[in-house]
Amino acid sequence: LTRATDDLQRLASGEVPEVIQNRGGLPEIILIGQTMNRLAERMKELTAFARAVNADDSGSELPLAGKNDALGKELNGLRRKIRDNAAQQQRNEEENKRRLYINDGLAKFADILRTGNTDITSLGDVFVRELVKYLGAIQGGLFLLDENGGDQPVLSLVSSFAYNRKKYLQKTVAVGEGLVGTCAVEKQMINMTEIPKGYISISSGLGDAKPDNLLLLPVLHENDLVGVLEVASLKKYPDHELEFAREAAASLGSTLIYTRNNH
Repeated sequence: LTRATDDLQRLASGEVPEVIQNRGGLPEIILIGQTMNRLAERMKELTAFARAVNADDSGSELPLAGKNDALGKELNGLRRKIRDNAAQQQRNEEENKRRLYINDGLAKFADILRTGNTDITSLGDVFVRELVKYLGAIQGGLFLLDENGGDQPVLSLVSSFAYNRKKYLQKTVAVGEGLVGTCAVEKQMINMTEIPKGYISISSGLGDAKPDNLLLLPVLHENDLVGVLEVASLKKYPDHELEFAREAAASLGSTLIYTRNNH
């Protein structure tokens, strides 16, 4: 009993011996030794579990010592709460980054629209170039509605940007023709992740590559069509980039009308 008391005092003080020797003698003394060994093993499990939680290890839960293991249940609940809080914090951080991306982008383009509206071509050049860069895209173009060229209104390319130089294949599109013309008719954003074969390719030092994402944005002023923005990318646009692009395009329409009427 004296030796068992010493071992219990060591356990109570937080020390976990590797092995607690079973004591001989009466069956009750043997049982005490066996129970103390189970207690020591449980303390090792609890220590390993706490170490894993402290190291942000989201492994399996702590096995319960029995149906009435209150400490085990509380520790498992604590791990779940820590894991849930960490996941929520990560979601909050990602949302803050997305919101910052949108707000910074809109502020940047507000400056462009405020200071760059000397003429339609110059404004379009700067806007398209910076939009392509901000979206991490490859190529972009701005088509403006032209209703004075004949019986059928067309969309004429006024600005384009690709690999730091002006480049575009098709200069004029009839309203309703192709994806640009469809966007003009529907006045809705079109985000395509399956590009029609032969529609567009990106030329670089590595050869010709087909974009993975094609974004078409209507440029409106008081719901009247002004033009269409088309941006091609080798990556798919996440939702927050699409939200930014939609808002940036919406801010362009009134500035284009003002520039056309006053310059």
